[in-house]
Amino acid sequence: MTTLYLTEQGATVRRENERLIVKNGDETKEIPLIKIDRVVVLGRVHLTTGAVNALLQMGIDTTFLSGRGRLRGRLTAIESKNAPLRLKQYECAMDPDFPLTVARRIVTGKITSSMRVILRYSRNHPEVDFQAQLRELERALLSVPRAETLDGLRGVEGHAAAVYFHTLGYMFTGPMRFQKRTRRPPRDPVNAVLSFGYTLLTAEAIGVVTAVGFDPYIGFFHSLEYGRCSLALD
Repeated sequence: MTTLYLTEQGATVRRENERLIVKNGDETKEIPLIKIDRVVVLGRVHLTTGAVNALLQMGIDTTFLSGRGRLRGRLTAIESKNAPLRLKQYECAMDPDFPLTVARRIVTGKITSSMRVILRYSRNHPEVDFQAQLRELERALLSVPRAETLDGLRGVEGHAAAVYFHTLGYMFTGPMRFQKRTRRPPRDPVNAVLSFGYTLLTAEAIGVVTAVGFDPYIGFFHSLEYGRCSLALD
């Protein structure tokens, strides 16, 4: 999947036949629309009406980020008309047992993926011993099915995330260091890249769940808050 990143501040994007023309000062670039699957607009980039219409006609999902990389919104064609699916989603969200069942699967997958990353690094760097951290994550994994509430499960997930990010810090041995996860604002280059990556992934998840027909604001693991796309965060 090819993503076009528009990051040159002050640039103008217009349509010419089946191409997007990106002009910034004296520099001009041409990108065939057929080669674009997604567009990410960062900061002050101007899209003409013709360019917007072309993106909508081609079904190219466009994400708008602030100059600091925060998600502002999305430009997308008409969303799914699958109202019965959304009604079923709302029913499941109100069910006393379904959200916890789904949330357990989400947390199990996240902890398992964290362990996989650590194990892969350990195989390539046998001089590093992460056995204590892996045992801690294994204990967290065993705690998932025993969690009887969503809040309890969130506590398990939070502890596992803290262990993972602490371990991640040992993997940065060069001049670029990582001590702990910080947000709003991220306090070092690694955290900045992580936050930017999470923003792009969130936008992608919103696009996927919306295209299928789900309501991105009604999740199962992340709590419901005004303006939070809980299902995408799940």
